Amino acid sequence: MHRQTNREGAKTTKELIHPCSFSTSFVFLFVSLWFVHRFFAAFAPSRFNFPDVAGLATRIRGGERGALARGISLVEAGDARGRELAAALYIAPNTTDAQDTAHTIGITGPPGAGKSTLTDALIRAYRARGERVAVLAVDPVSPMSGGATLGDRVRMMTAASDPDVFIRSSAARGHDAGLGLTAVQVMRLMAAAGYGRVFVETVGTGQDGVSVASVAATVLLVQTPGAGDEVQALKAGVLEIADVLIVNKAETPGADALLYDLRDVAHATGTREHAYSGWTPPVLPTTAITDTGIEAVIDAIEAHRMHLIESGEGASRRATRLYAEVRALMRHDVLTATDAYLRDPATIARAAALRVAGADPLVIARSLLAEQESYAPSE
Repeated sequence: MHRQTNREGAKTTKELIHPCSFSTSFVFLFVSLWFVHRFFAAFAPSRFNFPDVAGLATRIRGGERGALARGISLVEAGDARGRELAAALYIAPNTTDAQDTAHTIGITGPPGAGKSTLTDALIRAYRARGERVAVLAVDPVSPMSGGATLGDRVRMMTAASDPDVFIRSSAARGHDAGLGLTAVQVMRLMAAAGYGRVFVETVGTGQDGVSVASVAATVLLVQTPGAGDEVQALKAGVLEIADVLIVNKAETPGADALLYDLRDVAHATGTREHAYSGWTPPVLPTTAITDTGIEAVIDAIEAHRMHLIESGEGASRRATRLYAEVRALMRHDVLTATDAYLRDPATIARAAALRVAGADPLVIARSLLAEQESYAPSE
């Protein structure tokens, strides 16, 4: 009797779980999700539909952090819309708005010099003065994943919690360690978003120590005592582009000797490079972890900013940076077009025919280059 009751109960349950009930639930769920999507698409279109370049530029000028992050992603990805966006936010130097653009500051130096700690301290000092600050932190690329390690952002977490501070980590890729075209355009977006002081902190390896001068108005070179032959470590070209020299971790042994050596070298080399404008790069001791000497660095940066304006050197440097950007844009377009040409099956077949005919690589290259002028991509 008990078994019979159980069977009847089971049968009743199976009858209740009818296949139609599953279909009804699925349809109800699908319709509900569709209505939710339509609701948010209607009232928050910018989050579901990618805005046009003009719309995104307007939002960046309005200070929207989300729009700025999206615009930077486009620039970093090499998207054509990213280049158009950077062009839309460009301020010509002969306009009245040019005086309101941000002051860009490059920070370079060897790994372990405490650049990120110094940057964090400078951010807090500038914020105390009421300035809004943005930072482009160029991180090393992981050899395993190809992604940035993002260590700089971790070391700047104190400053990153401030709503008037924007920090972006970017992977260092290419011959210029991530600097150049991408950095210039990202910093332009940050300036357009209303950040008055824009820092770019480099990896400190390769040629970025020199190339930082092509993206920043004021360059800080950070050194630390006890890193071997310090003056010898100042590779050709690095000291010459430094506008402010900093000895960080100045509480450690050897700091006084390094300060003396750097002042001597700066007077012999740096002054020569800045002689025509009358600027002598100061050499300043800091202990960034305790904020010691940070105000003096801020004063030096601001003094150099005023010097650039009053001496006319700022206009000359802007012209140099502009030309470097033009070269980078042209190089990008030429390389993109050449790559498409070399991947075209017709070009590959032409190269093969020349090789079979006995042509050497130089002849093949010159022949293909001459024929590229009349090249039209195949449909």
